[in-house]
Amino acid sequence: MDVKINTIFGGSVIKIDSDMPVKIKTDAVFAGSELPDGNTAVFGSAQYVSDSYSRDTSSLNISADVVFGGVQVLRE
Repeated sequence: MDVKINTIFGGSVIKIDSDMPVKIKTDAVFAGSELPDGNTAVFGSAQYVSDSYSRDTSSLNISADVVFGGVQVLRE
């Protein structure tokens, strides 16, 4: 499943089940993005791929763009 999230002049918190296979790509411009592994981006891109992710199985693919705001992705 592909999900696109845009955050502009605000904040978003994305909570993902810790067992779910997931691939996340964030692009930030004058903003902040924080991924579950601690990887961050303020100006540029950051990526996260869970240990359970495989191209051959169903997974959650998140593309998050953030401008003048913040995105935080949590595994719970």
